[in-house]
Amino acid sequence: MKHLLKFELRACFRRPETYIMLIILSVSGFLIGYKQLTFNTTADILVNSPYAISSMVGLLSLTGIFTTTIVAAFTLFQEADAYFSQILYTTPLTKSQYLITRFSPVFGIGTLLLIVTIAGYMAGQIACPDKVAYGVFQLKAYLQPLILIALPNLFLCTSFVCGMGWLTKNKLMVYCAGLFLYITYMVLLMYSGSPLLAGALPQSAGAMSIAAILDPFGLSAFYEQTNPWVLEQKNRQYITLTGNLLLNRIIYLAIGIVLLMIVWKFLSLSLSIKQGKRRPIELLHNDTFRFQPVLTVTNRNYYRLLTLKSRVWMDLKWILKSMPFTLIVVALVFFMSMEFYDGIDRGIRLPEQYVTTGLLANRILYDLPGILLLVSLFYTGELYWRSTESRFNLIEDSTPAGRRLGFAAAWMSLSLVIFIFTLLIIINGIIFQIVYQYLYIDWEVYATLLGLIVTPLILCVGITLWVHKVIPFKWIAFSVSVLLIYLLTGKLGKSIGITHPLLRFAEAYVGKYSEMNGWDNYIAAFLWKMIFGFSIILVFHLRSRTFRIIAVLVCLASGIFIYLHYPSLPGKNKLDWQQSYEQNYRRYNQLVQPAITHVSANVELYPGDNRYSVNAVYFIQNTSNKSIDSILVNFEEEVSVDQAYLIANREKVFFRGKKGFLLLRNALQPGDTASFHFSFNYHWNPFVGHKAFNAIVQNGSFIRLSNYFPVFGYRSDLEIYSPVERRKRRLGMPTPLEQLGQSGLDTRDFITLDLKIGTAAGQTAIGIGELRGTWSSGHRNYFSYYATSPVPFRFGISSAAYKVQRLHYKGVNVEVYYYPRHYENVQRLLTDAAGTLDYCRKNFGTYPFNTIRFAEVSQFTTGFAGSSYPGTIFMTENMIFHTNLAGDRKQDVINELAGHELSHQWWGANQLVPDDREGAKMLTETLAMYTELMMAKHTTGMQSVIDKVAMHRQIYYSERGFSQEEPLYKVNPDNTHLYYSKGLVVMYNLSELIGEERVNTALNHFLKKHIYPNPVPVTTSLLEELYKVSNPLEKQKIDSLFKMVTKI
Repeated sequence: MKHLLKFELRACFRRPETYIMLIILSVSGFLIGYKQLTFNTTADILVNSPYAISSMVGLLSLTGIFTTTIVAAFTLFQEADAYFSQILYTTPLTKSQYLITRFSPVFGIGTLLLIVTIAGYMAGQIACPDKVAYGVFQLKAYLQPLILIALPNLFLCTSFVCGMGWLTKNKLMVYCAGLFLYITYMVLLMYSGSPLLAGALPQSAGAMSIAAILDPFGLSAFYEQTNPWVLEQKNRQYITLTGNLLLNRIIYLAIGIVLLMIVWKFLSLSLSIKQGKRRPIELLHNDTFRFQPVLTVTNRNYYRLLTLKSRVWMDLKWILKSMPFTLIVVALVFFMSMEFYDGIDRGIRLPEQYVTTGLLANRILYDLPGILLLVSLFYTGELYWRSTESRFNLIEDSTPAGRRLGFAAAWMSLSLVIFIFTLLIIINGIIFQIVYQYLYIDWEVYATLLGLIVTPLILCVGITLWVHKVIPFKWIAFSVSVLLIYLLTGKLGKSIGITHPLLRFAEAYVGKYSEMNGWDNYIAAFLWKMIFGFSIILVFHLRSRTFRIIAVLVCLASGIFIYLHYPSLPGKNKLDWQQSYEQNYRRYNQLVQPAITHVSANVELYPGDNRYSVNAVYFIQNTSNKSIDSILVNFEEEVSVDQAYLIANREKVFFRGKKGFLLLRNALQPGDTASFHFSFNYHWNPFVGHKAFNAIVQNGSFIRLSNYFPVFGYRSDLEIYSPVERRKRRLGMPTPLEQLGQSGLDTRDFITLDLKIGTAAGQTAIGIGELRGTWSSGHRNYFSYYATSPVPFRFGISSAAYKVQRLHYKGVNVEVYYYPRHYENVQRLLTDAAGTLDYCRKNFGTYPFNTIRFAEVSQFTTGFAGSSYPGTIFMTENMIFHTNLAGDRKQDVINELAGHELSHQWWGANQLVPDDREGAKMLTETLAMYTELMMAKHTTGMQSVIDKVAMHRQIYYSERGFSQEEPLYKVNPDNTHLYYSKGLVVMYNLSELIGEERVNTALNHFLKKHIYPNPVPVTTSLLEELYKVSNPLEKQKIDSLFKMVTKI
């Protein structure tokens, strides 16, 4: 056995693919460490902390799925591939010896590859010159997760993959085993609490505990143990082999051992000869034979067509009738069913979604292509080398068809298999719609989806087949094809700068589907890339000179079109101009600038063309006691400025460029006024993508317009905030957030507004303030909005083919503009809005407008469920309007959003508006969360309040360990979990401490004292009002809640 083991190990190290994997994994590990790649959500966690290293080592251990699959495929079947099995089984080799001499090399090579990867990761961290984000180097931090997480994972992978190979004696079943392990990890990741799922909805503690036990790789158990840790623990503390982590490791080590025992029990080292049912032999008389001439095909094209048909049919039978195909179908259906359920059931926070075609299409589009790409890579290698491994290629090559026709047949066969896989998943989606009784099935969307998924995968198969054709060694070709495909389509390529669409022509469709907006213009860009990609492949495979010339011309034409439509603004250039901006203008941070007092704007929207134009005037005034002789003007980089000029003291001064100074000959004296005129346009490019807050789309546009209007003064938000990048560019510390007690410039711009919006015929444009009038002209609709009383410089617009429902409630018009098919929750929204108006007007003060309108926007806008502006609230289609309130947990999201967003008309969006300083978010978001909580108390009862508080307490505990925590009254705007989740719990505790009535009294007094143009509100002023309605003992507890970092 010793000699056999040496022989097997020697054979593994003689294979060039072993060294290719060693090089790829070691270099990848080094780059991950050197570039400080991490999945931590903030920079406060040290890059080489035990938590960060354990998390990364756990993720790197997942490479064991693929390495053990590949090593097992060429180790377990080398005798069968060489037709040596018959001789091997005649030797006096015992089952134990056979299993040990096969298992050990697979596990040993896998261990070596894993150690090399982690060693590369460690070396990269040591070699990194930027050590600011590092703590003290500790070898234990790398060894502990290797022993507790990575090696047990590798043992399980090896046991499962080898066991499947031994029991089935089928190489494709080995690939299926690897795929099953990967799918299991992806499914359990949804319930793990992993920071990999940034922005994911919170899971219940029970779901996380189950995932911690069931996750075969232990990562869910790791996150369950470490999520409650605070920052100091994550930077210093090591994981402990206790609780669910210990139980998980014991269970899956035991499963690995049991798998090997089952294999030992059932493995047979003899060639089994299957005997079928004997049929009686029929004696045929000689007179039954009759000579018939054989039809000879002389037409070359017809012969090729028949041969191609025969080859495709043979390949399809080999694939479709095999057990691996059946198991892959089962695995895909299971995986996508879990993804569908995860998309429908939104966890403990949001209600169940309606099972629409759009919802399922987006889940399929996001999850399926990557899995099918993995499957196609394995199938491509096996199918292409099938004839060679069975020694049948010599006969094939001697036929007139040759290898070229075999290549075409393999490409067609695999394309059909991909089509079948995708079609089955789409049918699975349709079944989900029927089961959940949402019977509006959009067949056109499913048909388009089929093409969007299958087309790039067919292109990837063509590239992979070409690599196998060029490289005459199967496993080297396989390694190269995997690397090439993931460079062209995956995140690996993007991380090293492969971002241009001419290089990522095989990438899967990256857009999304919106029920309001459809696919928009992304499909056009996708088709151009597909045309370019297929033309490249055909240039190398077409035989006819004429057709090859046509392919070259198509390749050139499509490539030139893509190149001309892709703007050159890579990430590095953006960092360069950010650096230049800070170095040139930061010194003017405290420069006195004029205040904008009135904005008059004409906005022309062209949804069908994905563009809009703006022609506007600022009326400005020097409200300071100093003269102003220069104005620092900032336009957004992504807009195209047509013209800009200032008229002041009968002087017209033109501004050119996007950022710079306007120099005045005659300075603006205190109290002087002037006007700044400007026009710009914007158009987004589908090759680059749209901006979430600047989404001018065909239906359901949303534009946070004030973000793209010019701003006066230095903009600290344009600074580079990456600590690593700042140190590299020697920029020092970024501009600090204004401290609570610091007295600076009053940066609140309150304006009166006159806004006219033109949009396409059939659409309604929504602005802010009051609607003055509507009219039509030149096949376009126009809408005029105004705000005569001062409102914050914060305005957004939307445009869609809306249906509207209205409610006149106690002098206020409540209006909901919605997509006609999303009608289910409109009446509920009107009712809950009326209830919120009652509560806020009774306890906080008057509502300043005659109208409050809610407008639905497409899910091409991301980043919020609802966003509040003066007199208008915008809400995305997939978060509010189309949720099933009667679902499993009956979460009342409509009441939550109505209470939260409508209360912003008092807190943050209109009346009480703090400036940018410590604690500002407590005065806006925390107070809105309090209002939301009180609305839940008065509409659904105290139990719903208790459940909500428990949920937000869980969110706070799971997120607090990623950043340094400050007291709530000094909260940093980056720490959303503090002013949302902890803020809600603190306000609940406050209301329980002094009572809801006294809290509201304090808030009412605070609002009256700091409503614009009264002094700027700060959190200490709010605390003073709370002190006034509290006794001395309660004051101490209030300080504990707001001024200390304490458990809640």
